[in-house]
Amino acid sequence: MMKSYSTDVLLGKVADALLRVRLNQNLTQQTVADRSGISLKAVVNLESGNGASLKSFLSVCRTLGKLEWLDALTPPEGPSPM
Repeated sequence: MMKSYSTDVLLGKVADALLRVRLNQNLTQQTVADRSGISLKAVVNLESGNGASLKSFLSVCRTLGKLEWLDALTPPEGPSPM
């Protein structure tokens, strides 16, 4: 069962994870912004826990090679329930 964290705490956890991955890959914020096709301010906001658009978040996840973070959000492929 998932702990019940506040939105601010969750933003902080995401921010820390993005920062840690970027630094481990030895990338600057500007490089991530350029490769993601977003502004430097959006990267700074994501890494500081101030949020950004979902589109910016997904772009950064793709750039950092972390789309698997989203696996729990997507249903398994298979026959449509409709």
